[in-house]
Amino acid sequence: MRILIVDDDKISRELLFSVSSGYGKCDLAIDGIEAIEAFGFAYEEGMPYDVMLLDIMMPLFEGNKVLKKIRAFEGKNKIAKDKKVKAVIVSALYNPKLVEELSTYEIYEYIRKPVNLDLLKKVFNSLI
Repeated sequence: MRILIVDDDKISRELLFSVSSGYGKCDLAIDGIEAIEAFGFAYEEGMPYDVMLLDIMMPLFEGNKVLKKIRAFEGKNKIAKDKKVKAVIVSALYNPKLVEELSTYEIYEYIRKPVNLDLLKKVFNSLI
């Protein structure tokens, strides 16, 4: 499994990496721009990401905009629904309106910070 972890907070990235690395190869992005670039590069290499752990509140490009761009890319490239990246939102921000917006972009799960590691493991186990 290939996993992209997108979070501007170093401690959060390290925590997510420590759990996620037990489930597959992880790459890190510190902002939305890096995330979009990494996603496109992985697709071009023929090794797309299976899972993306995505923070919402980030400088330069927020997570909801990242997900919107990635879903547009997947649509443009006619990626089958079962091959699309599984987007797991990991954020301290919880706003029902935002969750509703994100659900239109096919999120797999929404995990609130501070991250419950057992829940994160449960999500990964459901993807195996």
